[in-house]
Amino acid sequence: MVGWMLGVLVLAAKPVTIHVSVTGNDAWSGRLASANASRTDGPVASLVAARDTVRRVDASTPATVRLQPGVYQLTAPLRLGPEDSGTATAPREWVASAPGKVIVDGSRRISGWKTLPDGSWVAPWATLDAGLLAADQLFVNGRRALRPRFPADGYARVVDRIPPTDPAQGFDGFKFAENAVRAAYRNPEDVEVIAFHNWTMSRNRIRAVDPAAKTVRFRRPAAAAAYLGDYVPGGRYLVENVYEAFGRPGEWYRDRSAGVIRYTPRAGETLANTEFRIPLTETLLKVSGTPERPVHHLAFRGLTFARTGWALGPEGHMFYQAEIDQPGTVGFFGVRDITIDRCTVTQTGGYGLEVGADAQRVNVSRSVFSDLGAGGIRIGPTDVNAIPTKYVTVSDCDVVGYGRIHAGGIAVWIGQAAYNTVRGCILADGTYSAVSCGWTWGYGPSAAHHNVIEGNRMSQIGQGVLSDMGAVYLLGTQPGTVVRGNVIYDVDAEHYGGWGLYTDEGSSGVVLEDNLVFRTKHAGFHQHYGKDNIVRNNVFAYGVSAQLQRTRAEAHRSFTFEGNIVFWDRGPTLNGNWSDTGFQTQRNVYWRTDGEPIKFQDQDWATWQGRGLDAESMIADPRFRRPEAGDFRLAPTSPALKMGFRPFPFLDPGRRPRRPLPEVPRAWPVVRP
Repeated sequence: MVGWMLGVLVLAAKPVTIHVSVTGNDAWSGRLASANASRTDGPVASLVAARDTVRRVDASTPATVRLQPGVYQLTAPLRLGPEDSGTATAPREWVASAPGKVIVDGSRRISGWKTLPDGSWVAPWATLDAGLLAADQLFVNGRRALRPRFPADGYARVVDRIPPTDPAQGFDGFKFAENAVRAAYRNPEDVEVIAFHNWTMSRNRIRAVDPAAKTVRFRRPAAAAAYLGDYVPGGRYLVENVYEAFGRPGEWYRDRSAGVIRYTPRAGETLANTEFRIPLTETLLKVSGTPERPVHHLAFRGLTFARTGWALGPEGHMFYQAEIDQPGTVGFFGVRDITIDRCTVTQTGGYGLEVGADAQRVNVSRSVFSDLGAGGIRIGPTDVNAIPTKYVTVSDCDVVGYGRIHAGGIAVWIGQAAYNTVRGCILADGTYSAVSCGWTWGYGPSAAHHNVIEGNRMSQIGQGVLSDMGAVYLLGTQPGTVVRGNVIYDVDAEHYGGWGLYTDEGSSGVVLEDNLVFRTKHAGFHQHYGKDNIVRNNVFAYGVSAQLQRTRAEAHRSFTFEGNIVFWDRGPTLNGNWSDTGFQTQRNVYWRTDGEPIKFQDQDWATWQGRGLDAESMIADPRFRRPEAGDFRLAPTSPALKMGFRPFPFLDPGRRPRRPLPEVPRAWPVVRP
């Protein structure tokens, strides 16, 4: 009897593999990689069947779901819960047999296309609704297509404010130039007026247009706070999803009244070689546990999650910052010990990955997030009273092409979360901040602390679309947070706030060190207000409007600025408020290459030092190798080295990335620095 029981234990511990194939059958066991000769058993066909099969495996047995190449279509998210957990010795893994060739797809193919006399194509829409998400996105041969808009290039401009219908609710319209907004559109309920505010954007449904007064009113206000949702004179907007503007190559339009979808082909596209896919779900994978029963010991390897959608509701949409009301295509909540490795999340309606409240020990590595409707990765809740997220590591990942639907999305957003790390990533080609850390305005309670942002490369940030942003944006008290060894360049805002390192309201207890920041439209470093931050051993170069900025003077020490190199070729050294003594500067090197005298606002060097500032600092050429080409390595004879500057091993921003970055079509008219 004892020997028999030992044999059962040995068998129970033998790993189990459940095979999945697009040519499989959910009535089969999944224990075979291909169908047997009699076709009575083989791989299962669906992710749901694989999940349910693994649930029947003994908890002490390691189990792997192995997916064969193919496209696995979903119209609703695959949901995993506590019953899908593994253990440290018997994990549950979902693995692509060929990484990059297993695609979990949230879209449906559109067929039945015909050519119209004007050269555009048309297909019936009715079969796509079926109670599912009627997405506002279309992908043509794997490329996000754009909808027709006015103007076709650039932006329209607000002429003037108009009084809000209800002042307590905020602005709900503006005055426009002649014919910029029309009183009559085909399918007027589908037209969107997209307005760009300081650091966010709103998508507005039209309620009424007065052509005589040249005013437009929307179904709801953008936001209650005037500074957040105001339509300022000169503010930018687009009128999108307009039938009357349809016709440029690559544009599509859903004609609701006719029950069809139309598309104008690009050069080389034919009905035979063109595939159309429209997303029918916002989320593809949702893993949810509870504090009492978390989901744990799951791994996902080599999978691609593609094409999720987003649809604007009848009242329009606006979120006050970072677009974090948008869900992740892949989401984890109430989890422990999760691995996401070599995965891809692409062509989303919202964020790529969401690691929500009460998640711990989540490792995201060697993965790619591209063509993102909002942002790349969200970590943590917004509510300071929620269970914080801890010990999430994002390493060696690429987040490229974010903000394609919601311009205020963030490449990596960290909210009420602690002990998280973002390391060795490429964060590029986005219309708002690359990293945002902290979610408490001012000095109130915050659960964000001891987060580390190090060794990342951030470029093409902002692109002149929004304002008030930084490549690294920090918010609230967060002791132990470190921003270290990052390379940041080409940061551009629309009219203000294209900063490199930005400690916003209440940022306190943060260390920013060993970073290279260059080619920023505004200052390389800006502190709005905060307490006891340390800014040391950084290079700030080629700021346009200024090199350093400080906004609010307070009764405590704002920051210590020490051991840095500040290097530029035009414009002032400082911007903002430097009139008090609530900051400390020492052992810095300043150099301006155009030969103009260096001043600290209206003060020369002697007067500035006479205030007790920049002790042991100098004005001297630091002797970079080729700074104009992005090579900021120091010559051995650099005076900065003699002063104690520590050279840091950063990536040469001119070199090719370790893997090809995806090319993501632009969504907005952009301005490059």
